Amino acid sequence: LIKCSTANGKVTMTRCIADEIEILTDNERVVFNKVSAKTANIRTSNSKIDIEGSHLDNIDAKTSNAAILLNSSRKGDSLTSNYILNTSNGKIDIGLAKTEDFEHMVDAQTSMGHIDVNLSNLVYETDKKNIGMQSTAHIKSDNFDTASNKMAINANTSNAAILIKSV
Repeated sequence: LIKCSTANGKVTMTRCIADEIEILTDNERVVFNKVSAKTANIRTSNSKIDIEGSHLDNIDAKTSNAAILLNSSRKGDSLTSNYILNTSNGKIDIGLAKTEDFEHMVDAQTSMGHIDVNLSNLVYETDKKNIGMQSTAHIKSDNFDTASNKMAINANTSNAAILIKSV
């Protein structure tokens, strides 16, 4: 278990391996670079969360007034992975590693923004709605319900776009 708590200080983790990581900070950026964990809980405000080249089974990331940038893949220890990404006034940019051994489900919601989905090599259904200023999308691989290896992503923001793509 790695725990880090600070106020007004940037937290950068590089090449760390742990079962569980918990990061709490205010008014500063959180950066993960080549981090491997079963669970990552990240909380900040007024600053960006940037997860690059990491292998994480479960993520619960929350910030405000800033973006969440996620370019990672599943670690693989869990059969079901859950990524929960919440921000306000900031975009969410999700890059998923191309993997054929598990299926995806994505629930995305934003206001005053749009949702773009570009998942190559996946067969999926999209239930996308624009109601007034609110945009929602429900994306589900055709074999998600019967698959043994799954990744569920819940992305919520306001006043910004959500981009979901394969990398």
